[in-house]
Amino acid sequence: MDITDAIDRRLPYRVGYPTLPTLPVETEYAPCTKYFTNVAEWGRDLPVMLDKLGIDAALVDTRYRYHKECKKDDEVTLVILSKYDEDCQPKWIQAIKDIHAYFYQRNILIGIIELVDIRVWYRPPMPKPILLQEEETLRAITEIQPLLSREIAAYSWVTVDALHWYSPARGDHHPTFVITARDTSNSAWWTTTIPAIRNIIADAHADLDVVLLYLDNLSIQSHVTEDETNDGRQPPDASMLECFYDSPIPMGSSCGLRGSRDSGTWGCRVLLEKDGSQLDLGLTNCHVLLRDFARDNKGPFRPGSLPEDFTVMSPSDRDHEVAKQKLEERVTVATTKLQDFNNVFGQLQGTTWIGRLIGQLLGGFLREEELSPSDKIRQKTLIKQLEICMENLTAARKKDREVGTIFAASGYTTMPLDSSSSNTTKDVPQNKPQDAPKDTPKDTPENGWALDWCLFNLDRQARMREKTGKRMTWAHVDPLENYKVIKRGRSTGLTKGLICAAKPLIHNFGDALPEPDPGKSSIVEEEEIKDTFVKKKKGIDDTSDKTSIYSHSVISTSKANCGHFELPGDSGSVVMLDDENSTRVALGLIHAGNPAALVTYMIPMEILIMSIEDVTGGKVVCLLDW
Repeated sequence: MDITDAIDRRLPYRVGYPTLPTLPVETEYAPCTKYFTNVAEWGRDLPVMLDKLGIDAALVDTRYRYHKECKKDDEVTLVILSKYDEDCQPKWIQAIKDIHAYFYQRNILIGIIELVDIRVWYRPPMPKPILLQEEETLRAITEIQPLLSREIAAYSWVTVDALHWYSPARGDHHPTFVITARDTSNSAWWTTTIPAIRNIIADAHADLDVVLLYLDNLSIQSHVTEDETNDGRQPPDASMLECFYDSPIPMGSSCGLRGSRDSGTWGCRVLLEKDGSQLDLGLTNCHVLLRDFARDNKGPFRPGSLPEDFTVMSPSDRDHEVAKQKLEERVTVATTKLQDFNNVFGQLQGTTWIGRLIGQLLGGFLREEELSPSDKIRQKTLIKQLEICMENLTAARKKDREVGTIFAASGYTTMPLDSSSSNTTKDVPQNKPQDAPKDTPKDTPENGWALDWCLFNLDRQARMREKTGKRMTWAHVDPLENYKVIKRGRSTGLTKGLICAAKPLIHNFGDALPEPDPGKSSIVEEEEIKDTFVKKKKGIDDTSDKTSIYSHSVISTSKANCGHFELPGDSGSVVMLDDENSTRVALGLIHAGNPAALVTYMIPMEILIMSIEDVTGGKVVCLLDW
């Protein structure tokens, strides 16, 4: 059986049979004895076959390799890990053919065979941003991006980023257009569109690569469906969970709509002057609090237009459940430690109210005069730890989590690209320039800055107004500048990153908007793509990028959180300038993440403030960190 034509050789550092799922994929261990016979025999023979071909295999084993949205338990992959070099692909292809023939001759059904570079398997190095100094690269990106956008318009693409991307074929990072899409299994991507994009790059005399990755959708808030448990979502960061019940509520804490299964991040406070009064408001994303409502109703939502029963909770309902469970576990652990101590040394009834309560749990404490000095310190420490755990649990149970009702929101709208000012820099942070244009947000998501914000009243948190947080200003983000930034979010806590000099393209608002019409296929047939390509070659262009929206992109500068600047649940976090010598400067608001490319997207704060003032009819006085 000749499988030569069916071998997947789309990537030089990854070959297989039949067509493999596009990277990145989920990987789980698959017990080979569950699916195959004579495991010991082929486990001995295959390494010998590979060695004869000059392939140094680091691993030969079975795994489940799948896209999260379409896992099939019966699809097991025989995985072979090796190291790519420029002469390896012919040997790798021959290895795939030989291994398939080996199993075929023995009537062993092996579904998928994959031979892949070991660096890709263990996640390649993190991407790096395009830097301001790379003038020629930035010029080429600006020139090519509109042409690329038209090439992919007919596909179900999600994002286009320009990054320094690692490729085993190059052995290093290189400026690359990183495209993510849902329909990467469509062969037209690989046979027609990717070659066409490479031709565009060549015509521009640019030293750029292009890579296609699978991504079903952008990651937004931490969402749990009806059939999922708490374990099915991104848990809160441990450092943030510690301050969920602080008063006033800290920047970066959890928030959500009462009765909702979604959790997001409380970005900051906004002081808004309107009709002679100063309003104290909280800020997060629209999709965090109005996910379904904003999807079914066209925004923006002005003051007084939203249902009065939309109440914001902090922490969110789901995070409150998790926090109480964690605190109860801590009380149990602290109680057990003190019980173990008493079992060794004896018991005596406590005297304080908390001591009496703990004494009832433990049966009393040991007299201090019967303990050695070190044991006295140990006992006091254990008692104090238990007291703190019980006080924290009591505070969580008694906490009034209601914050207030929703005041206004952008919905899923956009603002024209030319709305941002160009005369404000990070060196002189200031509020919105006096001469900055004030545009009305569009009510349909077409070419422009993404708008995804929500303001909520703090009328049920009087203690918030008793203390004044540190003031923050905001500044224009130079589109060709790399800013060092920092953020505090519900899921990842404090993280640092760098803003990319090249703006990304985002296809609509991800899964915040309705799914495509079920009566219409979202998968474009290869012949349709080829027809579009022929039309373009003849100068006929009937496609456009009207559904592209823009943000600024941020890349983490730390390997923490597996290289993610944010994770689901960090939506609504404020991105600030990371400069200890400067006043606190807000540069943007996180609204989505790209887990395939390890990129985070933020709305420029300048654009967001302009939109808030337009929708509410007020004037933003300042931002506060609590």
